[in-house]
Order: sequence, then C-alpha cells, then structure tokens
Amino acid sequence: SVSVGTIETRSVVEPLRSLVSPRVKFIENKCVDIDPKQKIVTCRNSRHDGQILNVGNKDEIDDDSSSRQVHDSAHTRPACSIKYDLLIVAIGSANNTFNTPGVEEHAHFLKEITDARRLRSAISDAFESAMSPGQSEENRKRLLHFVIVGGGPTGVEFAAELADYVQQDLKYYFPYLVANDVKISLIQSSDHILSTM
Repeated sequence: SVSVGTIETRSVVEPLRSLVSPRVKFIENKCVDIDPKQKIVTCRNSRHDGQILNVGNKDEIDDDSSSRQVHDSAHTRPACSIKYDLLIVAIGSANNTFNTPGVEEHAHFLKEITDARRLRSAISDAFESAMSPGQSEENRKRLLHFVIVGGGPTGVEFAAELADYVQQDLKYYFPYLVANDVKISLIQSSDHILSTM
C-alpha cells in the first residue's frame, strides 16, 4: 500500500474525469447550500486561485446570462447556483473515532492519500528517532510499537503490510531495531478479527 511504500500514489489514484461519460459535465466544487423548493444547489470553487470563474451554461445556471458569478461577503471564493431536476447527495464517509478521547489528536487514519503519506512519514520518523544517540531502550521500544486499531479488512491488511515492510525493507537499514525493538499490535473490539467478512 501507499502507507508503506509498496505502491506509489499515482498507481492508486484515478482522475475522476477519466471515468465519466463525455455526456456528463463534471464540476469539482464545494456544495455550500441546497434549496430543495427551488431545486437549486449553490456551490463554491474549492480550488480558487484568485480569479473569478464562469461555471456552467445557460441551461444549468439559474441566471439569464451564460454564467452567474456571486461573491459571498464571508468568503473570497466565487459561488454559483446550479438548477437540478433530481439531486443525489453522495458525500462519502468520515472516519469514526467512536468518541474515543485522543484519537483525533494522536492517531493516523487510512482513508485518503494524504493519510497514507503522513503515516509513511511517521513510520520513517519513528525509526530515525529511535536511532538517535542517547535514546533509552524504553523510549526506543515506545517509538517502535505500532498499534493498529480495528481488526477489519483495512486494519488486518495494514498490519500485514507493515510487518512485511519492517521485515523485508527496514531490517536492512535498521537491523538492530528490527531484531530487538519493533512491535506491531492489532486491537479489535470483538473476540476475532475480520468479523465483517
């Protein structure tokens, strides 16, 4: 996976535009308001670069002109309103921390590409920190104890990939640490892993 470097980011990311039909008009924007009575969605450019953008055409925009530009006083990003016949709201999912204190501040998630990059960097940093002169054995073991919460498919797969990464790659650079200090723990709330399968 990307988080342990066995796959490059570009190999797991597919541009959405390559998947949509030529008859589909894809607009990457942030939805800021939905008016179900008027059947209008108000969007704001999520990648604003300081330019006023013209979005849409006469059939899709709720103005008589070819496009409508709106500046919200609270935001510097231009907004546009798009009429719809049928609206499907499919916003995806968010990480569930189960209201466990400290998770948001101290845990790494495995949802987005940026999460995988951060996690890979944190693993490398842990090994480099553990190699610093003067590190106590106790602190080395703390730095190199990787705890994975969740025994579902994602957690189990990551635990296995992390173990492979440590044993097949990192042991050449950190042989002493891999032999003596690395520990990988998988925590699951039920009495067996992969309970969803």
